[in-house]
Amino acid sequence: MKFKHIDYLAGFLLALLTATPMLRTQFAIPSIALILPIMAIFVLSVIKNYDVGRLYVRKNIAAHFYFLVLLFVYLLASNFWNPFEVSTRDPMLRIFLIILTAAAVIGSLNERVAVYYINWVIFFAIFAALTLFSEYIRLGNFSGYNLSDTLVRPQLMGLGTIFTVGKLLFLDETKRKRLIAIIGFLLLGLAFGGARGALILTFGLCILILIYYFYLNNPKSYSLEEWFKNKSLRIFSFASIIFVIVAALQVERTAHKMRRLFFGGELVRGGRAELWTNSFSSFLESPIIGHGFRSSGFLSYGRESWYPHNLFLEAMVDGGIIALMILLVVCFYPLIRTIELFRKNLLNGKLWLPLMVGYIFLLFEFSKSNSIYEGRILMALGIVLLIVVERIKLPANQAKRVFEKLE
Repeated sequence: MKFKHIDYLAGFLLALLTATPMLRTQFAIPSIALILPIMAIFVLSVIKNYDVGRLYVRKNIAAHFYFLVLLFVYLLASNFWNPFEVSTRDPMLRIFLIILTAAAVIGSLNERVAVYYINWVIFFAIFAALTLFSEYIRLGNFSGYNLSDTLVRPQLMGLGTIFTVGKLLFLDETKRKRLIAIIGFLLLGLAFGGARGALILTFGLCILILIYYFYLNNPKSYSLEEWFKNKSLRIFSFASIIFVIVAALQVERTAHKMRRLFFGGELVRGGRAELWTNSFSSFLESPIIGHGFRSSGFLSYGRESWYPHNLFLEAMVDGGIIALMILLVVCFYPLIRTIELFRKNLLNGKLWLPLMVGYIFLLFEFSKSNSIYEGRILMALGIVLLIVVERIKLPANQAKRVFEKLE
């Protein structure tokens, strides 16, 4: 194909952008490096569309992008009624990068780019796991308290695991043994990664993917009924689950947090409970327009550099119910559109599935750990999902079509 190499590079750069937070923590890369893959993707989109001579964007995708821009324009405007003195330069740069990333994805993405993106995210997730195990070797213990990163690295490994499971079950039938080995390696990395949330969420979402696979009853695989009948498969499945749990409990930090989560005390001792309570109380004090741009750090924890660890609460505190409603549209429309097309049986192939589950994974992660102003990959993956389902959508009058795999 004419743009195959451009698509390959775009998929790699988008995956590199996904992995950049992890790479920065491991190699002390300056924050300015974030703009390099974004600008490269944008340049590729310009080259590609200039050669074609036009850029066609579906109305719903354009509307989704406009809502994204509206969200951050409103949040920036809310600085006019902010009672706190806040620094705006870095947050404005982050917002600019979010919008630029979204525009670049819209201009460059197609199904092939999405496939390359999935493959490269898996590669970077494996690399993240390797850096984790090398760090344990260097530290010489499994306490988990001295790890350089217990947030973005587990998130990358979780996203890579989900993509690998989706690829194994729905996208690639030729490299199954290799993909199974990668899944086991990434799950082991998650077990030792020090992030219980990413581990539990990844495990749960992968089980849901597997249940859906069984539900389809692929004739080349076990159906759910046959799984219950097959003793060896049941033993292997339960042994794998037990192995991951036991491995996670070898990390002192993870074991402590697991006990706190499952045996009580999480809301009492957990820092997020205080952050969320303070944030919601502050929202109630100014529910319509909020307290202003970046005020959530002061109101949730008393520090500008802090944030509520929930993108919805952060939007509520900074911009009130207005920002929250726009954010809900931005975050959930890709899922609503995907489910709508799925229920009408109009989705051709299963490329959308790992993208949707990966997007759900990031949405949950941003609901407990990240800031809305760092949401480049969350917003970009939502657009990726939306573009893919629109491109693989069957005509309404066509019941079925053979899905041409992209190599």
